[in-house]
Amino acid sequence: MLSAVSSLKIIRLGAVAATALVFTACSPASAPPVPTVLSDPPARQARLSVQAVEELPRDYGALVVSSDGKHVAVAVKVPSVTVSPTSAPTGLWRLRLDGKEAAKAYRSIGAIQFNADGTQVAYTAEGEAGEQFVVRNDTESAAYAGAPRSLRFSRDGTTLGFIVSRPFEEFAVIGSARGKTFTELSNLLFRSDGSPVYAACQGKATDELERSARRCVIVSGAAEWKRPYVDIRDLALDPEGKTLTYVAEKPCRSWTLGGNRNTKDEEVAKAFALWSQECKNTRRPFVVTGQWESAGYVDVSSPTISSGGNETALRIRTQSGWSVIADGKESAYFRFTGPPILLTNKEPAFVACEGTTAKADCSGEKQFVMIGAKKGRTYERIIETSLQAGSDAALAYVACRDAGRGDGACPRGQQFVVQGDTEGAPFEEIFPDTLHFSPDGKQMLYAARTGQTVFRVEQEVEQ
Repeated sequence: MLSAVSSLKIIRLGAVAATALVFTACSPASAPPVPTVLSDPPARQARLSVQAVEELPRDYGALVVSSDGKHVAVAVKVPSVTVSPTSAPTGLWRLRLDGKEAAKAYRSIGAIQFNADGTQVAYTAEGEAGEQFVVRNDTESAAYAGAPRSLRFSRDGTTLGFIVSRPFEEFAVIGSARGKTFTELSNLLFRSDGSPVYAACQGKATDELERSARRCVIVSGAAEWKRPYVDIRDLALDPEGKTLTYVAEKPCRSWTLGGNRNTKDEEVAKAFALWSQECKNTRRPFVVTGQWESAGYVDVSSPTISSGGNETALRIRTQSGWSVIADGKESAYFRFTGPPILLTNKEPAFVACEGTTAKADCSGEKQFVMIGAKKGRTYERIIETSLQAGSDAALAYVACRDAGRGDGACPRGQQFVVQGDTEGAPFEEIFPDTLHFSPDGKQMLYAARTGQTVFRVEQEVEQ
């Protein structure tokens, strides 16, 4: 049984603020033991209200449902056409929004993104000559030689941003304005005032020497906040969009050969190899929140911040396995943990699987949700990013009971929403980004698909 929790506000995009937080690294010996549950109580079937909102064609591609479950955008295949007598038939794609197809077809349609209220839609598309576009409400952007990614709307839905990528060359486009070119950019976020924020690094990282020479900045609006870091990743903002957190790394000591001009090549190679190994052994990524840095870890990722920016949770990996640290307290070690979320009662919640050797995922292992030190129901698979919390001890997520193939993937028709000890009806696919609680906390709302039909589902919350 899942423990009682308070309401959770999922992280949205927003502004950057300096908030003082101090992190404490816990030793492996301080981690509590993994809790055990002999067996789960029988699940109760939740009451549902299901409404069909879209019938899909037999041949479709990318599919996205708006967060309120009312709008469906899908790439549909255009019948093959022959461009010339000597060419092979070519298949093109159009975007269909709520049953209405766009006028223009493309060679391919990639990522699709709705704004918060579903009134705006944008997607990436490849033209017949290989040029790349971002299309917003049937209006094309300029053509790009690189591939657009990280499509994101501002909170008010008025501004669209994305990143254009080529090998070792990336830049952000905010509205119609192109930003400065860097070697590498992080994910793009928007502050609560509509200003963009992202990390940008100049310099490659193909070996330790190049990596130690990299320099990274935080781009916030039109300003660049210089940082003494060689890597910045996993950016996140608090629910109000005021506090920024991310993972960073500092450079190793500078490479110096010493000796004299007659030093032999093999001696140089040996010295460089020792220096490279020293870098790998001493490099410790850490979490930055505002102007404060945490302790360094062998491996740290997925920081998240509570409302108000006063509490942070993160996951670490050691030789003992994966663990989550929240408010200075370290969880038990697991084979793997998903990204944590913070509840308003300060407890972390995350997906985990048992084991004392760290792995890249939970494939083939039973999975469960941890809330603080309490273990929830066990399933073949739980979608790590689907955890959503509401008021009055409500926590929901998408799971499947029988993975079938043994690789942790849910079989067709076996995904359902779990809340407490209740399970919803199974569907072939549930769209986890649409899962949320109604304002009064009495219903869970989400979109699902079985066969060619997309449904909007209301599931009663267990009281």
